[in-house]
Amino acid sequence: MVNFFKIFFITKNLFLSIVIILVVIFIFQFLNNFNLFSSIDSQVSYKIDEIENLPKIESFYFESTNPNFHPINLGSLRKSGAYFSVEFSFKGGKKNSPQNLFQTAAFNNGVRLEHIGDSLGIVFATNDEKKYKGIVLESRLQSSKNYHIKIYALNHAFIRIDLNGKIKNFTFKEIDFLADEFLLGSGFDPSRVYQGSLQDVRFRKINISPSPSFINKFLYKDLNTPLNWLWESFISIGLFLAIPIFFILRICNLKN
Repeated sequence: MVNFFKIFFITKNLFLSIVIILVVIFIFQFLNNFNLFSSIDSQVSYKIDEIENLPKIESFYFESTNPNFHPINLGSLRKSGAYFSVEFSFKGGKKNSPQNLFQTAAFNNGVRLEHIGDSLGIVFATNDEKKYKGIVLESRLQSSKNYHIKIYALNHAFIRIDLNGKIKNFTFKEIDFLADEFLLGSGFDPSRVYQGSLQDVRFRKINISPSPSFINKFLYKDLNTPLNWLWESFISIGLFLAIPIFFILRICNLKN
């Protein structure tokens, strides 16, 4: 009878210890998913570097584009996991009508860089079909000045813009754009052809798998259920800690 109670006591303590360990790991992983340990800027930078170095990413380069030519079509991507980056220098452009320097889909269904008057803005679709968002990047464009812009976008996650060294990160969960018509130097109709110069164009695109093990968990938190968090935590950290602690507690309990 004494041995039975001793075994029960040891087993109960071990079980509670393992439960506590898993709960602590779960809480740590939960907080980590919301990036409380690093800034949004660093998380976006890390994710961009990770995607840009993928071996299957498609790359294009154009030294310059002539506005008299037809806009350049850069293909398409599936909506899910769509990622693209585009970089170029631009100058000029007419002020009396809207012009698109770049777009990913027609109308308000994608992401587009738009020049209107003295302003430059980015417009992107959201998960509400009746709404889209526009952000002014520069309100005092000078037609005689060269500008350099870099845009990085991952659907349902973030858009990063670097205009002449000024970086802005937008991490809207509702970003929901189509990427079925990448056009350089124009928009969805001929009236939106950019009437300036585009130089040193670099463009990259790829579809990635939006899985919790790859995509940043703050940006794709809707894909990370508590079960996923617990499973990933147990596999990545739980086994590493639980097994040695299990044996340590067992030795301590046996001595008692």
